[in-house]
Amino acid sequence: ALLSMGMGGKPLGPDEVATITKVSITDKEVVNKNRPIIVSFSDAMVRDDAVDKPVVQDAMPFVISPAVKGEGRWLTTQSFAFTATDGYPRGKQYFVLFKEDLRSVEGKPVRYYFSFSTEGVNIRAVWPRVYDEAKQEIPLIISLNMPVTAEALKEHLTIKDASGGEKLEYALTDMARDASEHE
Repeated sequence: ALLSMGMGGKPLGPDEVATITKVSITDKEVVNKNRPIIVSFSDAMVRDDAVDKPVVQDAMPFVISPAVKGEGRWLTTQSFAFTATDGYPRGKQYFVLFKEDLRSVEGKPVRYYFSFSTEGVNIRAVWPRVYDEAKQEIPLIISLNMPVTAEALKEHLTIKDASGGEKLEYALTDMARDASEHE
């Protein structure tokens, strides 16, 4: 947590600072399924008339880095929800810093930050198939932890020869897509 300073550089006591009581981002489902991040405060941060109204990006109580476009809304005077418009790209770490001028209704500052990461694509298992002598290739089935298109995977997947480390040429087939096309 950040040290909160009052006027004249004197540290603020616990009753002089509005604190964060809960952040829902600890649940991976929030990020992976693009559910709202809900932040609950110890004090009222807005008046009743601000509840359940959209909050534009520049007026949100925090900044997310790298930047994420989204919509905010005060659920209650003490709870704020943020939903990313296009979700969160996979395999990234995000930092959430509450704005320096953020104050409760009573004028108490908020000094808080947190971070979270989105899960990257991981290989769960690889199964070699029977060698195809006509094509001189060994088909591999790769199981991933999330749906990914063959095109997206090709950008990040390198297959090397085990004996010399030489990169091998390969082709990808999206088995789920191929199966649905043949139904």
